[in-house]
Amino acid sequence: MKILPPTAYILLLDDEEELRLTMQDYLEAAGHHVVGVNSAMRAEEAMANGQFDIAILDVMLPDGNGLELLEKFKQKDPNMGIILITGYAEVNTATQALRLGADDFLSKPCDIEDVVASVSQILKKVTQHNIQPSQTLPQQKQRQDINSDLVGQCPSIQRLQRSLLYFAQSGSHIFITGDAGTGKTKLANMLLSLAESPPHHFLDAHDVDTHLDLTAIQSGTLILEHIQALSDTHQSQLLNHLQQHHIRLISTLNTSAANIASLNIQQTL
Repeated sequence: MKILPPTAYILLLDDEEELRLTMQDYLEAAGHHVVGVNSAMRAEEAMANGQFDIAILDVMLPDGNGLELLEKFKQKDPNMGIILITGYAEVNTATQALRLGADDFLSKPCDIEDVVASVSQILKKVTQHNIQPSQTLPQQKQRQDINSDLVGQCPSIQRLQRSLLYFAQSGSHIFITGDAGTGKTKLANMLLSLAESPPHHFLDAHDVDTHLDLTAIQSGTLILEHIQALSDTHQSQLLNHLQQHHIRLISTLNTSAANIASLNIQQTL
């Protein structure tokens, strides 16, 4: 039996920034984890790097069409819920969307509450009919691991728990920012534990002098602390090594405008 969490991992695609951010705020307030993107290309990248319960897709896009994405996404994951939204509501478009497997079709300007309600209805349907036993124990173990390390049940802790589960499985590079002593290294280690993708390598940029030696790191995941301490030359060397060997980077960064602005590698990855 596939046991879904009471919240969904949602891919939200709309090129209208104000509407996208508003929908994202409402959906996150309802307890869902949302990845918002503004183009078909970004949506396909997100699908390649992660797994979503539901996708909310705008039909008319500068670089593509939501109906085409619907067909691609359903081929990759037939069980994923799809909601299409459009400012050009036509009977033929709605009929085609439903034929291709869309769960709902909403016209702009759409009521945000209708979007949230549609997500809830799709989750109920998936919970009742889309059941896969193989996912039960891993999901339960992951949540038990998180609950043992993160104490509390306030909304902020719950959002952090959902984010950790999502990003652990995404395979993407991760930068964890925060003031000293806020638990950045602990979160990095939790991500490693949840991802279960050895081998793991650890490096503190403060220990790097004139030479950055990465020869021992040929695969897996690298936890790099205090990445802001790397010079531009070492950042370029690190970037090339990550790309050549397909290594995942989980890095911690002390919060400050100067640190973030000087981190060239973050802009490239």
